[in-house]
Amino acid sequence: MKASKLIVFVLVSGIVSLVNVMSAQAEEQEATAMRVEVKCYVELAGGSETISLWKIEPSSLAALPDVIIGHKANIIGGQSSKKKGTIYRVKQCILAKDEFSSPIARAMDNNMLR
Repeated sequence: MKASKLIVFVLVSGIVSLVNVMSAQAEEQEATAMRVEVKCYVELAGGSETISLWKIEPSSLAALPDVIIGHKANIIGGQSSKKKGTIYRVKQCILAKDEFSSPIARAMDNNMLR
């Protein structure tokens, strides 16, 4: 009798643990799914321009230009492809699937590796 109670306890504990793990994974996937990819056309300290990529919550898009000033961004193109610069000014931030209004930004975006 004690052995059967122990087996039932172990099985119930295992099922409860499995449900908890699956619930935690679902919450994590939901949080990741709620983020969107955004690209920003920025001017770096020193005057060079680049495209900076971000993953944010959709509600943060309007505030993103103010938030990323001072952050580091990869410098794309030319010999400086592995260097970083500090974001001095944000010219435009849009969803990754959209097109920039500036022809220079569109050209940079088309040449950018992802």
